Amino acid sequence: MLLPLFFANLLLSYCTAVTTEDLKHVLDSYDFDPKCVFNYTEVTSKTIKFFPKCVTVYGILVMNEKTDLTVSQLNVTFSTMTTLIGGIRIENTNFTDLFFLTVDKQDDFFSLYCGKYGIFIENNKYLTNARILWRMYYYGNESGAECTFQVMNNPQLDAENLCDYGYMYLYMDLKVKGNLKDCGCQGDEITESTASSYKNCAKLLRGFRLDNVIIIENLPSFSNVKLIRGGIDIKNSGVHNFSFFESLDTVKINNEGDGQKLILNLENNPLMERFAMPNLREYLNSENDGIKLANFQGNHPNFCLKIEELSFFLEQQISFLNFDTKLCEDNRTKIATINVCRFVSMSKLASDCNMIIGDLVVNPGDEEYFIKLENVIYLFGALAIQNTTLRDMNPLGGLRYIAHFNRESLNIMILAPVPFIPESLPVIQIVGNPKFEYLAFYELENIITNGNRTAIIQDNHKDLFFFDKGKCKIFGDEKSKSKSYRMHLDATGNQCGQRVEVEWLYSDGCPGLEVWITFLVFGVFFVS
Repeated sequence: MLLPLFFANLLLSYCTAVTTEDLKHVLDSYDFDPKCVFNYTEVTSKTIKFFPKCVTVYGILVMNEKTDLTVSQLNVTFSTMTTLIGGIRIENTNFTDLFFLTVDKQDDFFSLYCGKYGIFIENNKYLTNARILWRMYYYGNESGAECTFQVMNNPQLDAENLCDYGYMYLYMDLKVKGNLKDCGCQGDEITESTASSYKNCAKLLRGFRLDNVIIIENLPSFSNVKLIRGGIDIKNSGVHNFSFFESLDTVKINNEGDGQKLILNLENNPLMERFAMPNLREYLNSENDGIKLANFQGNHPNFCLKIEELSFFLEQQISFLNFDTKLCEDNRTKIATINVCRFVSMSKLASDCNMIIGDLVVNPGDEEYFIKLENVIYLFGALAIQNTTLRDMNPLGGLRYIAHFNRESLNIMILAPVPFIPESLPVIQIVGNPKFEYLAFYELENIITNGNRTAIIQDNHKDLFFFDKGKCKIFGDEKSKSKSYRMHLDATGNQCGQRVEVEWLYSDGCPGLEVWITFLVFGVFFVS
């Protein structure tokens, strides 16, 4: 009776080692070479005999208290492998270091595709050196999510600099805690009861997350935070503004291509009326051509941005999913070296404007004043050039940033509002300029809007897009994915799609006149 029980237990132990749901999940996700699969999830002196001699290996390597091999022995066995597709778990070992993986000589890193499992280094009581992690490049899943990464409860491991060198600086979702020293504080574990424990934190990993945290009396505990890796996400909170981030310098995200990770999300915060981030210097994406995406939605109805704050978002190349905010009331005419002008008409516009607040409308008769726009860098409003004899837009060649607001959001004085003005004008409208034969916004870097993202291009010179072989390319051939995302407009009009109906009311700056435009869009063409 005892002998069959022994063999049953032995068979069970090997069966659970050969097939697990985790390993099956990895193998089901890839086209793999069966000869390069390690079908055991514990690395021991018995299972190591079956380790494939392949450059790319599929499997989950688990080294634990049952691993009766030294790091040197593992290094010999793993010497052919420079890519692992699956994951690694190192727990409860006697290892002092992890130098058992081989770095590819050409790429100078070990490749770990760990999006389907992760990497876990936990409860290794003698571990003092994890620097091999600096030489590893981690590939997340197909949606752009990073690998699950946990280095925890290794009592002799000084991990203070672990996250900042090699390829580790690229990643945000790192859980490094409970070691002799850690490389930051966990920003996704903040509650009303834990907030006060962050007083000495200069760096947050996994972002700054507040959800349903209403009591905010401990927010000054974050006054020493200088770097947030993983973005800011504040929802359903009692936060009024960001003045508590006295030292915050950099917010960083890892967002590949046009992925939808948010570097800044402010959502449903009923008391938030101002932004007021005192010393923030930059938003970064560790992916060179990845977008930096933000979302402002459902906050206090009076939530607004100062001119400097809006300019900063534009300059930092931030795009928005939702931009439910407005420009704070401000009567300044000069900010640092920037000359700020409020638009009434071209004839009344100063000739040294660097920033224009209001919808910039160039009407027939304004041609002689068009040269006034040669110093404009920022436009907080829509742009319309209509029924003029202009030939090109050279004086506007320095325009780099457009923030486009719907009519309710732009706090400028309107002399005498006219009925039936649409809620949101097109961002750009170039219509009825028969001599206008060259259109290019090659210096434009960013467009932010809380209205529509429409451009109307119609009834201009027939050769308007001659250099683009007749194709509607307002921004030329843009190879950068992130810039294409920031700049995209839905273009229509007979030179970019189908003809639309356009109505006008011209303004000469006299009281009681306001340009207004209504249009019916029959066809929409996407401009990248």
